[in-house]
Amino acid sequence: MKQKDKQMISQLEKKLKAEQEARAFVEKQLMEEKKRKKLEEATAARAVAFAAATRYCVLPQLQAQLQKITEMSLLLLKRVLGGFGEAFLTLLYRKE
Repeated sequence: MKQKDKQMISQLEKKLKAEQEARAFVEKQLMEEKKRKKLEEATAARAVAFAAATRYCVLPQLQAQLQKITEMSLLLLKRVLGGFGEAFLTLLYRKE
């Protein structure tokens, strides 16, 4: 009877050890997944912050460039059309 008890205890200890190792492995995977998720969230937050900062910094520059291009186009159009263009634009704006 003692021999059977010793065998049973040995088997249970082996089973307990295997379960503890499996649990440790799963816990390690969970920790790695949490770290990965936290890193992804931090990266996404940095990307959003960068996009917001870039949008507000670049937008005025683009608006200034667009304004300059528009003014240059208007000057070129006035030169090409000459006096006729001035009269046409004056009539056009009077109708509106």
